[in-house]
Amino acid sequence: MTYGRLTDLNRNFGSIVLLGTALLFLLLPRFSWALDTKPKNVLLLNSYHLGYLWNVGLLEGMHDVLNRSSIPLRIRYEFMDAKHYTSDAFAPELASLYRQKYADLKFDVIISSDNDSFNFLRRYRNQLFPDTPVVFCGVNNFQSSWLENFHQVTGIGEHFDLRGTMELALRLVPKAKYMVVVGGVDTSSRMNHHVVETLMPEFEDRVEFIDLYGLDPDVLAEKLQQVPRDSVLLYLAYYLTPNGTRLTVQESIDFVYQNSKLPMFTAWSYLLEDGMVGGKMLRGEDQGRTAAQLAMRILKGEKAEDIPVQKTAPTYYMFDYPMLKHFGISLGQLPEDSIVLNLDQSLFERYKWLVGGGCIFIFYQFAVIIGLLITNRKRKKAEQRLRHEESQLEILLEFSHMAKVQLSELLDYALPKIVHHMSAEAGLLFLHLHQSEEIQILFWENGTLHRISEKELDNLQYMTDLAAQSISMSGQISPSVWPGIHSPSGNQIVVSQVLEERASLMLAVSGCNKIFEDNELRDLSLFCIDLLKLIRLRLDEALRQDLENRLLHSHKLEALGTFTSSIAHDFNNILATIASCCEMAMDKIPVTMAIPRSDMRQALKASQRGKKLIRRLLDFSRREPNRVQQVSLCRLAEESLEMVSPLLPADFKVEADIKQTATILGDPDKLFLVIINLLTNSISAMSGKGVLRLQVGESPEEGVFLEVEDNGCGIEPDILDRIFDPFFTTRPKGEGTGLGLSVVDGIIRSHGGSISVKSIPGKGTCFRVVLPLATQALLEEKSNAPEALPMGGDEYLLVVDDDFDIARGMKHTLEKLGYCVTLASSANEALAEYGDGGLFSLVLTDYDMPGMSGLELAQALQTITPDLPVILVTGFDNRSLPADKSTLLAAGVRSIIHKPADSHLLARSIRALLDDTLRS
Repeated sequence: MTYGRLTDLNRNFGSIVLLGTALLFLLLPRFSWALDTKPKNVLLLNSYHLGYLWNVGLLEGMHDVLNRSSIPLRIRYEFMDAKHYTSDAFAPELASLYRQKYADLKFDVIISSDNDSFNFLRRYRNQLFPDTPVVFCGVNNFQSSWLENFHQVTGIGEHFDLRGTMELALRLVPKAKYMVVVGGVDTSSRMNHHVVETLMPEFEDRVEFIDLYGLDPDVLAEKLQQVPRDSVLLYLAYYLTPNGTRLTVQESIDFVYQNSKLPMFTAWSYLLEDGMVGGKMLRGEDQGRTAAQLAMRILKGEKAEDIPVQKTAPTYYMFDYPMLKHFGISLGQLPEDSIVLNLDQSLFERYKWLVGGGCIFIFYQFAVIIGLLITNRKRKKAEQRLRHEESQLEILLEFSHMAKVQLSELLDYALPKIVHHMSAEAGLLFLHLHQSEEIQILFWENGTLHRISEKELDNLQYMTDLAAQSISMSGQISPSVWPGIHSPSGNQIVVSQVLEERASLMLAVSGCNKIFEDNELRDLSLFCIDLLKLIRLRLDEALRQDLENRLLHSHKLEALGTFTSSIAHDFNNILATIASCCEMAMDKIPVTMAIPRSDMRQALKASQRGKKLIRRLLDFSRREPNRVQQVSLCRLAEESLEMVSPLLPADFKVEADIKQTATILGDPDKLFLVIINLLTNSISAMSGKGVLRLQVGESPEEGVFLEVEDNGCGIEPDILDRIFDPFFTTRPKGEGTGLGLSVVDGIIRSHGGSISVKSIPGKGTCFRVVLPLATQALLEEKSNAPEALPMGGDEYLLVVDDDFDIARGMKHTLEKLGYCVTLASSANEALAEYGDGGLFSLVLTDYDMPGMSGLELAQALQTITPDLPVILVTGFDNRSLPADKSTLLAAGVRSIIHKPADSHLLARSIRALLDDTLRS
């Protein structure tokens, strides 16, 4: 490739000239800067001698960085030769030498390698090279405490991985029972041996150690020859012996290996010579390169104190292939990313990239040919599939355009289209709408579409279950799925989808001469999903319309409530007038005229029933919380029957069996609503004629019960369990909301009772309500004797009402009770009549009057007579009065009476207030 590039350059000489000119132009400022910049002085202080292999690696790494520096450098080298001469003994002489050599030279940075030079600088740096930054590398077992009183220092520690090397040795030689440790007495060997001693306890249960550290050569040779053969050897550097013998790296390794013949492992890459197997090694090149990079950062302006010391360095699994082969260690046993040196290569291995490239090219050509053939085949299939999908898309678009047609018309159109598109002979569509329980079954065969009724299928339940499974499958299915095909043959595919528990749709196609594939199964699934989307639109539209109708109905009910509330006052005033006139007529009719007096009494009762009826209408049209009180269910039943009696046609017969019962605790208005609902449901079920039975009684085991029975159409068994569900109704659309029985069930449950139903289709239905007793005491029959009215004395009363007839009737009633009554038709007239308040003991005033209301009149009267009792007489119910009762009390209102006023209630209220006033 190099020659090829030179040829290209020769052919394009003009381009080379232009390129050279451009590079010169770009580099010229850099050269000018370099010429104008003063060179930096760098001292490389080496612990060992020139040529020492570890030192060679360090220098190579340093030169790799320093030689590429953009800063001009002047590098000076010093070798302390600590492997041959103890640094502690010669340190003073070296310090004296360096003082003389570099007295006139200031260094910008010092790069120190290994422990001896680092310790020398710790001792003499401030004397020889004051304030000069130091970068160290190759320092064994670096401790942060060494930097105390030793500033402007950074570097990288020589943290070799002896543990990893020991682990590696035992993994590659699993039969080893002993580990032999060999080392000299120089500085690095002593530190390395100390590390091994701290690691020995971790391996005691796996291997036994034979420590041959610090022995003379003849003793070491003898010991090595005696070690067991099932051993591995950990080499820690044997350069300096106790007797002063000094060995080179290769001499040391050869000496140890020749005397032991054991697989040797170490942790430094420069020791990977003949005789050494390998290990997890630290490389001197990395140490030197890192140290030089740190030095360059200092030369570029960073402070040494700002550069943290790197306490770890990368290690590598490195091995010598001949020694691996000698000891029978295969390459497969080595860790991943291992570096293997001196690997024997065969001719194929030497040229494997070329051979591999040729093979790849041949295979590439072959693959291209095969790929073109496959691509051509796929293209044809893709074109066919595209035409198929275009047809499918056209069908789906046609479906979408039928979004507003009837559902049955859509299904009739869809099934033949789907069968034709699938190239099938027969097709089946099964649709189940869950809420309405509607089922549609379509079968297409031989160009004819058939609609199948539910009764024509042998196994409808099987098809319903199959459609509800959300399946997508192929194969044989039950013969009953295929109407008209008693023994289906050939291939079949079936898909089914469920629409949010609202609908289930199943599609199936079959053909004797058709083999269906996966893509056709997907097509059928897509048709199924698309049809369900259209069905969803119809169901959502129907639901929306239904909700709109319900909302309109609720608005009508709300409008009815508003209308009822607005006219209640007027109706009560009319009834009050009728009642007062009847009472006055009763007083004028002689006792001997029994029939006219009886007619007057009936008129009075009618006015009271009218008052109750308006009260019921108000309660029915408003939602209020339960007003828990003691209630007589028999009285509610009688009143309810009276209320619905006008709704009964002439052909209706009512049979009532209402017995006196104990009272129950509940809200009379809501219990009244329960009875009304049950009665109206029974009336609707009998279609214009029949017998309605109402029974109220008491059971010792259950409590008070109420039964409403009719002989109408009854309820089908399959929907009997759903009649209490909200919005469920069997009536035609627009004739019911489906909320009546749901509300009834909720009211009965809130009262602690239960409701049950029995029904026989065509014979009738019976609803039974059971409620718990409030007390075991029976209600006593009302005495027919008239209750004595509390009479008045000589008290003066002021009656205020803008309706003259009502005021006149009330005056007549009160004067009959013995009171002196003064009338006023407005609040202003009342204030004028009242004067200073010395005459009147009590005021009865209408609540709603033009100008000043009754409450405002009461407040005005309180300013005159603070303790004056006031009775409000109103045609409204309590909900139309102020919600804050303290406002009424502050105005002196002590009682509220609703029109038409009952004479007994009126007499008792007045007497109670007057007597209380007299006592106070």
